[in-house]
Amino acid sequence: MTIPKIYAHPVWITKLMEKMFKKGYYEGVKLLILVIFLISLSQVVFGISKVQSQVFLIDFNVYYQASKTLLSDQNPYHQVFNTVPFNYPPSSFLFFVPFTLLGQKEGQVLFTLLSLLSLLSSSYFLTSLFPITSKWTVRLFITSLFLQNFPAKFTLTLGQVNLIVLLLLILMFVFEKKRKDLWTGICFGLASMVKLTPIILGLYLLFKKRFLALFIGIGMLLLSNLFFIWRWPETASFFQSILPQLNLQTGMGASLYDQSLRAFLSRIGLTFLTCPLSLIIVSILVVLSVVKFLRQRDDLVFFSLLLAITTIGNSFTWQHHLVFLFPAFLAETVYFLQSKSVLRGIILATSFAIVGYHFPDIASPPTTNPIFVFHSLMGTLILIGLLLTHRTVKSRQGNIGKSKLHLSII
Repeated sequence: MTIPKIYAHPVWITKLMEKMFKKGYYEGVKLLILVIFLISLSQVVFGISKVQSQVFLIDFNVYYQASKTLLSDQNPYHQVFNTVPFNYPPSSFLFFVPFTLLGQKEGQVLFTLLSLLSLLSSSYFLTSLFPITSKWTVRLFITSLFLQNFPAKFTLTLGQVNLIVLLLLILMFVFEKKRKDLWTGICFGLASMVKLTPIILGLYLLFKKRFLALFIGIGMLLLSNLFFIWRWPETASFFQSILPQLNLQTGMGASLYDQSLRAFLSRIGLTFLTCPLSLIIVSILVVLSVVKFLRQRDDLVFFSLLLAITTIGNSFTWQHHLVFLFPAFLAETVYFLQSKSVLRGIILATSFAIVGYHFPDIASPPTTNPIFVFHSLMGTLILIGLLLTHRTVKSRQGNIGKSKLHLSII
């Protein structure tokens, strides 16, 4: 009797079983990542809902009450709201005032929903920039990491505006890559109107020769502030007193939530030199970033470096500000996946972990060592160092500084 060919070749059966195993393995990984994402999202939504049901969100309360104060023709910059001052430019009221049309409870629910959607959208647009991160499994895994990062949770539970500003900046980057100067300028202008921090990205537009977008963004910022100063002259006090005071802060006596360069320098005993030293360090890092961009033309790395440097170079850097590091983490993740450097992967994971960590009891940290107390600052400096040491990877697909943008939206 002739043995069927299939039984006569056990190697064929072995290969078939290997293929079936691999297929089952990958399906299992996909299911696991989906479960991780759903658990991460549910945990964040549940946590925020619990906080919202008990108290008014601290920072949203400041936005809301300051807007009410402005509408009653009083100066919001001469008051504090539950011990917290309003330190945003007058132009930011264009965004905050509409929430006063709702009750404060309803307003903060809408605001939080917008913030959460901004986080998810930011992750989507960032991961869409590269083929290697646009696969839905990779995208969901990266989004899960962003959701579980302490700065993102901190932003959401405080009712901070950072995630909305982050989305505007990422959209600015996306529109710039699609050469849509009008929308690039509008997004840049809107982000700068809410917070002045994004102004540094004017350097990005300048070196990219997007002069129209730069003009539109700066024009929107100037005109909106001039309008508020004309309509409510007392708001000029932001530029006359509040902004100069913020710029001259030394970081002395800062909360442990403050992870700025100034606070670190102050804590190691350089209180009277914090402003000039911080300015020197930031200037050196910016110059290195510009030199690197002129050599390699990696747009996302340059964009991310400017954003990261200005985040820790501010007069104060609360941990919720560190959501502005997300583009930098994405840029370094892509480089790691393409360079396949195990050492860089370990360093990147370490940076992400210590930036995203927080002491459970911030009033009584387990150590007074400034290196450990300023763990988020150290993690940010590590990340900046990683970005500055990128080398050209010949097979690097998705290098949006040199190749076509991998994005099919807008």
